[in-house]
Amino acid sequence: MNTSLSKYGVEIYTNHTVSEIKKDGVKAINIDGKEVFITADTVVSSFGMKPYNETAKKIDEKYHLKTRIIGDCEKIRKVGGAVREGFYAALTLD
Repeated sequence: MNTSLSKYGVEIYTNHTVSEIKKDGVKAINIDGKEVFITADTVVSSFGMKPYNETAKKIDEKYHLKTRIIGDCEKIRKVGGAVREGFYAALTLD
């Protein structure tokens, strides 16, 4: 894990399928097929490398003021642009 992220207590979950984002966290299915609830006050999500953005659009429709669509979800580009967008999006979080 990135030291800067761990310094601030950021937890990273991979190989989970998000089924619902709730006010106090995220419902997901882990790699073993078990439903889990991850308690959180802020959620930063990355849904893989394919430019499938239907889920992001639905989230944005419901939580427009709190959603930033970035990286390949917004448009295909080199990784540097996506990382930069993620950085600037994180700076706008409350």
